[in-house]
Amino acid sequence: MLFCLKYIYVSTGFISLDCGIANDTNYINSYNIIYISDAQFIETGVNKNIRTPLNNLIQLYQTVRSFPNGNRNCYNLGPVNKSNKYLIRAYFMYGDYDGKNSTPEFDLYMGVNVWNTISFSDATEAFYIEIIIVAPMNFISVCLVNTGSGTPFISGLELRPLNTFMYGVVNESQSLHIRSLNVGGRFDVGGSMNNYYISYPEDPLDLGWQPDEDASWISFDTSQNVTNKDKAMEPPSMVMMTAVRPVNKSDALYFNWTANDSSQKFQVYMHFAELELLGPNVTREFTVCCGNNSCYDAPIRPEYLVTTTIQNPQLLSGQQNYTCSFTKTPNSNFPPILNAIEIFVILQLPTTPTKEEDGLKGKIVASLANIKYIQSLDLSWNNLTGPVPDFLGDLPFLSSLNLSGNQLSGLIPTNLIEKSKKGSLKLSCVRSDPVSLVDNPKEIQMAKRRYFHSNNLTQKSDIYGFGVVLLEMITGQPPIIRSCTNYEKRNLVDWARPIIATRDIQAVLDPRLEGDYDAKSLSKVAEIALACTSPRSIERPTMTDIIAELKGCLGTPEISRSMEMEQVGTVSSVSSVLFPR
Repeated sequence: MLFCLKYIYVSTGFISLDCGIANDTNYINSYNIIYISDAQFIETGVNKNIRTPLNNLIQLYQTVRSFPNGNRNCYNLGPVNKSNKYLIRAYFMYGDYDGKNSTPEFDLYMGVNVWNTISFSDATEAFYIEIIIVAPMNFISVCLVNTGSGTPFISGLELRPLNTFMYGVVNESQSLHIRSLNVGGRFDVGGSMNNYYISYPEDPLDLGWQPDEDASWISFDTSQNVTNKDKAMEPPSMVMMTAVRPVNKSDALYFNWTANDSSQKFQVYMHFAELELLGPNVTREFTVCCGNNSCYDAPIRPEYLVTTTIQNPQLLSGQQNYTCSFTKTPNSNFPPILNAIEIFVILQLPTTPTKEEDGLKGKIVASLANIKYIQSLDLSWNNLTGPVPDFLGDLPFLSSLNLSGNQLSGLIPTNLIEKSKKGSLKLSCVRSDPVSLVDNPKEIQMAKRRYFHSNNLTQKSDIYGFGVVLLEMITGQPPIIRSCTNYEKRNLVDWARPIIATRDIQAVLDPRLEGDYDAKSLSKVAEIALACTSPRSIERPTMTDIIAELKGCLGTPEISRSMEMEQVGTVSSVSSVLFPR
């Protein structure tokens, strides 16, 4: 099953989380998608089962993760590719999971921006909300924020990668939003013929298309596949194989929806494909207008079994009730048709997350000591360096401190450790854990100094230091790893050796590599690093042997030239071969 999980994730890029199920459990839903526990994507919250019994309730809604502690609790979804487009879908059903029979209200954030306020009409209301965004970093944060009106919770969370050319209005500061059963959606308007919700695998992107019907429409279909020549939009063939036309062939076709308030702005995508083989000298042609006469600039002539997609020429706003009308032209022999329509609320993202290149830099500023009432401090994924200051442990109301993803050094202050052990402080410092440079083995430090000054490694002690450098390069870890969970220090070599011995190279690789490496070559480099760091110096290879081995597994001119000079010309040469980016 583990192999199957990895295969499906790699082949689709999907992340599908059933929030609240037991750690390390998974299942396959009715659409052949594997759902896993959310535990590896968040460290807070408690698992709960809903209490309200409902017939035919999908498994995703039967458990929740609740967040009774902390004002802000975040999922970090990834790794993802920065600047690519992704669909994020969050599911909610209260179901009286806490036995209070009182539905909460709370906010959902996309990173630092408000996404939606989550509220419920009753305990059994089940719905999802969706957003399409450009990933600002190599992970996407989805945060539940307590606004004082009840404990936040979530039933499920999904991430789906999209074609970069899709949904052209989406950028780093603007997204598209849907809330099911409320506003917006993807509608398979001819889908009432089979009343079938279309998603993966019929829709490889798993966008999700719901059937829709109206008394003024007549549905019709074809048994032949519909192709899509415009890769900027990709409605699946099964959606496009059905369509509607007006009951009265001389009438216009209408699609209506209602806004929550007149300030909302809408983006609409409409999809057409001719499903009937028309005879010679006849045509189907119609105009398209939405809202207050926002009309497409030319009549639509759907192509036989080929999708045509258009969008409203300008954003729709200022109304409570909207209509898109499809009106037959005087030249047309047939009534207008519509196969599918997508309606989104435009959601502005006014605060852009800090870019990696211009994030917080340098030491943690002393002015933070003056914010006495701060409860949560998230300094993660910046470029902070230097020691963790003692004053952080003196902040009286601080209950959550996240230092992950920085280059901090030195010992964790004792007062922070004590608060964490007592449970009054949640302390996070994964992947880039604070380390004690003072306590690094002298042999490693001396070897690194000699190498960087002389550019030459020949002595057995230098070989050991070079092995440590190799391990640092492939793991992204410092020579001494310090854990935030038990506050113990551990030698990088001692940590990596037993894992590499099992040949599970991915378990030690720096996750920031994001799969961009040759596993076979890095496995060999890891073996060389372990040989260099053998406890007995007599068992360590010579530099000539090391260069020959590196040349064999990397096969590059840089390594070859280094071999001829009987020295590793630069560690950066090796680095550029291993990590070409």
